[in-house]
Amino acid sequence: MAYLTKKQISITRDKQFFILDLKVNVTTDGDFTASIDKKYLNAIKGVFQNSYKINKETITIIAPSLDKLMSSSERMLDIHNTPKITKDNIIAYNIESHVSFCENDKGDIFPNGTYQKDLQWAINDKYGEHHASSPAKDGYSLTVGAVAYTKITKDYNGNKVVVYDKYYGENGSHLGNKNPAEKLNSWCSFSLNPKNCRQMPYSDESAIFFFNLLMGMARMAKLIQEATFDEDNLMALIASGGNPMLPSSKRKELINE
Repeated sequence: MAYLTKKQISITRDKQFFILDLKVNVTTDGDFTASIDKKYLNAIKGVFQNSYKINKETITIIAPSLDKLMSSSERMLDIHNTPKITKDNIIAYNIESHVSFCENDKGDIFPNGTYQKDLQWAINDKYGEHHASSPAKDGYSLTVGAVAYTKITKDYNGNKVVVYDKYYGENGSHLGNKNPAEKLNSWCSFSLNPKNCRQMPYSDESAIFFFNLLMGMARMAKLIQEATFDEDNLMALIASGGNPMLPSSKRKELINE
């Protein structure tokens, strides 16, 4: 057997590069061979059939020509790196608040600890962990977002790539609003990175819950902004002692009193 040359084969999948280096030899019978790792055995069986030899630590692949050796090796590399694909329907969600307050043992809320004795600051990750040296930016806020996705996991022999496609239910559409997944994903104009969010398995009940939660957010924003966005309305509400969280009909009653 005589050494002939070194060759390199590469393929790309999902922006990943898979490379196989071959040290090609030629036998006295004119066959072209190369030794590769045993991890490729299953793929070798499907491509080289009986044209291989299992050694103690490697496998020798055999072909009648250099071109045949290279093309078969590339196909073998491609088969070996064909991913196992699993699909799971999930809901990715983010519920985030940025607020700071104290509370007593009854759960009553106060702006700070001067109102009563033995008040405790509600400082934890549920509320953004804000305090004097880490204030909430531009005021207090509540963020809610949820999207139904199909989570697609591609397993390349232990190296996993995860991608997400929006899920609209069976035979659903991004233009639909009938089934729960369509309803949830009909909320738009916000961004949500599922890789950075909490996730739960998809269910119609969960989709409806988050649809209603987002509806509540929209209604709350509408109540507050309708009462305060226009300065005249804001001043009238302040003068009346009204509550911006009340529906507009109730606010009008207060203003007209």
